[in-house]
Amino acid sequence: MLLGFLGTFSVNFEIPDYWGIGKSVSRGFGTVVKTRGRSYGDKEDI
Repeated sequence: MLLGFLGTFSVNFEIPDYWGIGKSVSRGFGTVVKTRGRSYGDKEDI
């Protein structure tokens, strides 16, 4: 049985796509991908 979840979070710095977080990263679990949307440092943040 495979268990998992999909979630979102925001940070005030850039995280590279496919950055591994947590256990079993080498198998593709715990990878981070940037979604479409605002980036930190947009003109609205000034």
